[in-house]
Amino acid sequence: MENQIRVITNTGGIILFSEAPLHSTVPNTSRVTRFSSDFRTAHIGALQDRRSAPNVNSASMGTNRRDFLRATDLS
Repeated sequence: MENQIRVITNTGGIILFSEAPLHSTVPNTSRVTRFSSDFRTAHIGALQDRRSAPNVNSASMGTNRRDFLRATDLS
C-alpha cells in the first residue's frame, strides 16, 4: 500500500485542494451518513495554455470542461 494522507475535518469543515494530486475516497465506516458538496473552478487562461498540475491519480481519458459555466453569462 502506498503512503496515504487522510484529511479529516470537523463537521462543516472545508478542504480546498487541486483535484489532480489529491483526490480519492475511503469507505465510510462511521455508520453515519456522510454528505459532500463539490464545487469546481477552472482558470480560463490555464485551460487555454494547457497548464495544470500533473494528474498522477487518474487514468481518465476524457474532460470535464463541458461541466463548467462562465459565471457572467452561464455560457
